Amino acid sequence: MTARRVFKLLRRSAYAALVVGASWAAGHYADRQLRAKLLQQTRMLAASICPDWVAALTGTPADLGTPVYRHFKEQLANVCRAQPGCRFAYLMASRSDGAIVFLVDNEPDDSPDCSWPGQVYTNCSKELISVLADGQPVVRGPYFDPWGTWVSAMAAVTTPAQGRPIGIGLDIDAHHWKWIVAAHAAIPAGLATIAILLTALTGRLLTSRRTLRDRKTELENSEQRLLELAAHSRTVAWETDADGLITYVSPVVESVFGYHPDELVGKIHYHDLHPESGRAAFRQATLAVFASREPFVDYENAVVAKDGRTIWVSTSGLPQTGPDGTLRGYRGHTMDVTVRRRAEESLRENELKLRTLFDSMDEIVALHELICNAAGTPRDYRLTDVNEAFCRLTGLTRKEAIGKLASEVYRAMPPPYLTEYAQTTLSRTPCHFETFYSPLDKHFLISAVPLSDNRFATISMDITTRKRAEERLHTLLEESNQTRQALLGILEDHDRAAADLKRLATAIEQSADSIVVTDPQANIQYVNPAFETVSGYHREEVIGQNPRLLQSGQQNAEFYRRMWTTLRAGQTWKGRLVNRRKNGALYTEDAIISPVFDAQGQIANYVAVKRDISEQLRLSAQLQDARKLDSIGRLAGGVAHDFNNMLTVILGHAEMILSEASLTPDVRASLEEIRRAATESGALTRQLLAFARKQTIAPRRIDLNETVSVSLRMLHRLIGENIELIWQPAATALPVQADPSQMGQILVNLCVNARDAIAGTGQICIATGTARFDAAFCASHPGAVPGEYARLTVRDTGCGMDAETLAHVFEPFYTTKPAGTGTGLGLATVYGIVKQNAWIIDATSVPDQGSTFHVYLPRAAGPAAAAAAPAPPAAPADGSRTILLVEDEPAILAMTAQMLIRLGYVVRAAQTPAEAIRLAKEHSDPIHLLLTDIVMPGLNGRDLARTLRELQPGLRCLFMSGFTADVISRQGILDEEIHFLHKPFTRRELAAKLHQVFDA
Repeated sequence: MTARRVFKLLRRSAYAALVVGASWAAGHYADRQLRAKLLQQTRMLAASICPDWVAALTGTPADLGTPVYRHFKEQLANVCRAQPGCRFAYLMASRSDGAIVFLVDNEPDDSPDCSWPGQVYTNCSKELISVLADGQPVVRGPYFDPWGTWVSAMAAVTTPAQGRPIGIGLDIDAHHWKWIVAAHAAIPAGLATIAILLTALTGRLLTSRRTLRDRKTELENSEQRLLELAAHSRTVAWETDADGLITYVSPVVESVFGYHPDELVGKIHYHDLHPESGRAAFRQATLAVFASREPFVDYENAVVAKDGRTIWVSTSGLPQTGPDGTLRGYRGHTMDVTVRRRAEESLRENELKLRTLFDSMDEIVALHELICNAAGTPRDYRLTDVNEAFCRLTGLTRKEAIGKLASEVYRAMPPPYLTEYAQTTLSRTPCHFETFYSPLDKHFLISAVPLSDNRFATISMDITTRKRAEERLHTLLEESNQTRQALLGILEDHDRAAADLKRLATAIEQSADSIVVTDPQANIQYVNPAFETVSGYHREEVIGQNPRLLQSGQQNAEFYRRMWTTLRAGQTWKGRLVNRRKNGALYTEDAIISPVFDAQGQIANYVAVKRDISEQLRLSAQLQDARKLDSIGRLAGGVAHDFNNMLTVILGHAEMILSEASLTPDVRASLEEIRRAATESGALTRQLLAFARKQTIAPRRIDLNETVSVSLRMLHRLIGENIELIWQPAATALPVQADPSQMGQILVNLCVNARDAIAGTGQICIATGTARFDAAFCASHPGAVPGEYARLTVRDTGCGMDAETLAHVFEPFYTTKPAGTGTGLGLATVYGIVKQNAWIIDATSVPDQGSTFHVYLPRAAGPAAAAAAPAPPAAPADGSRTILLVEDEPAILAMTAQMLIRLGYVVRAAQTPAEAIRLAKEHSDPIHLLLTDIVMPGLNGRDLARTLRELQPGLRCLFMSGFTADVISRQGILDEEIHFLHKPFTRRELAAKLHQVFDA
């Protein structure tokens, strides 16, 4: 090989070595620069994270779905998208056991690479541990872990001094990193070889420059994203010179402080933003920090915004020095913490209020933490807080008690009430119990309430005084034989209670009667729970008070003077007291008050046993009213029966005579007067029967609206032209089960009552509607059942009634009208009809304003039947039909037979059932109808009809009577197949009824 070739080879080798060396140096330099830049970005990212927010992460699966977790998840995902080659971004924390766990990362929840909160990182390096331990950021790698090969940067968000150490990390794919390093190293390598390969590498150089421009653009975009992240977190990045003059401030400052960067840079010192009050001191403190050249973290101070608002900020800064070590200034970031600060102040105020309330309570309050062994069995509990009442009772200071185990505080193992407290805490169920704590010689009422985790609170009330008072009362009862005898007499059947005073004390506490014990001056010393229930006063309110606080004023001073004269004479007083409850309501008691003597024979106490009889008196009054009304009803029913028989004869004969054409006018007028009087008397007896609930009715499904509408013309004539009748029907049909004739009686009587209450002109309003009864309404209206009801309302603008009149309004023969102008049966008739049908009636009235009556009828299922058209006058019979008439009253028998003959029927009359059976057997021709009285001697009308139908199959029956009977009805309601004619009746009514029966 020639020397020239060797030289050329050596020269090429030297050039190659130069290229390789330059490339290595450039790559090493580029690697350092990129690592420094990655580290700076990681530090800035760590500085932009709010420590308070990240402290809210617990590092457990409970974080999943919380707003803070989702916020960081999205923020870290944005970082990865903003940083080329960044595969993972995550927050890590050091656990108390030394393990390094993930808090949150950028991966979606459904990604297989997602690291869940609390997942332990098993490939943790010493560098990562040191970052969390001392807060110094680090870049390491390339290194390998289960996810791949990485170059990673880690910076501390919080240090151990700030609480739980937390760091943020960025993982760059190692292959991507090497490619970036190679790209950066290509520039010096190209410069070193440009003289050798200028022409050959021109294209490659241009490509590298384009790549650098792209990378620069990516870096600028990354910086822009970081600035946007800072703006989102309201974090202002800044730089100052050594005197604190602001030399740079990020644009975010305008949204946080209101200043444009140009208004601050080079013009304002950092301390000039502090409020004027304390600005000089803050300036001195700032310059002192600058002089020390020490970094500062999370320094909180106030800043005055451009609009004058005071903003609280948290500031962290790092000193910036020149090559010669001189201080060039500080660089750092400031975060708006006004909201957090105000929240903290509000929290401190609330804590202060709660602490004040906590310490001012008379009850002994303590907070505890349940301590369990490895098997989960409770073995002790620790005091975590106590109030002043606890300290006063135990003699311990709060410092001496808090943090101590209960076994240490109470010097007992197991500690007091461990079982009860453990059950409350583990079952999450409060408990309450009374106990005697012998070390303090006190009785307590303790309430234990579970809190979060294994924590619970106890509230203890010192009831020693009450217990000892009860013991004193017990002792008093044991020592006083006379008291025992008095109580034995009061309690009647407790003859053996003297042998067991403990059971007696229990009986007194549980007695339904009020028991009061006073001293000789009548100051109350004891009351039992029944007294509290009846009077409304708590025991603590009356102990030491005089029983006169219960006096109602219903009994005069002389009454009480006689009572005390009896008691002070050593005698037992029995009587009835009208007292006043705490809420002002009056109540009546039967009372027995006895003196209790001591061993010297002196009165030591008075014992009163009282029973509230208010409800008993109310029920008794109701029973008396019911008995009175029932007696009147029975009397009315009996009178109506006999009276109707007589009216039937009078009315029948009057009608038959009136049918004679030869009557003189005077005689005809007299007979018309007789018929009118008989008709009105019949109406009166029907009212009596309605009140007595002995009216025979045939209820059917009707429309209440239609029934009222049909009656309006008659009601208009009844009330007169000076009174306006208003009809307000419901919008829809109201089907009810009722007898139309009874509904007519109700309307007539209510409207007549309203008419008589109106002097001169006025209004009567009839309205229908619906109502729904609930349990509360039914409780106050006996007999009502919950459900849907139709409502009939009659309202007038008359004189109204006072409460006393309203209380008697439904009583028979009670009337406020002048003598001779009213029977007193109108509203009683309405009341009787309502009760017969198990409906409900309600009346209200205001004097000088008018009265309102509501009648409630249960709504019937299905549509109402159409109203029956008025029947035309019955045509005379043609003499082809035979009627067997049976009536035990001879006068009615003769009169009815004459009516039937004149109506064109063949009549066979019998005065007894036996005679009727004989006539039926002897009569060869068919008998078409049996017209019979119901109540007769020997055989009633229904049994007679059954017997005759065996002789005459297909025999029709029409029953007549002056009142209903259980023979043909149930509770006054006719059986469906029964035809009934009510006495007294006219010939026209008899003809119509016969026509109806024959056509059925």
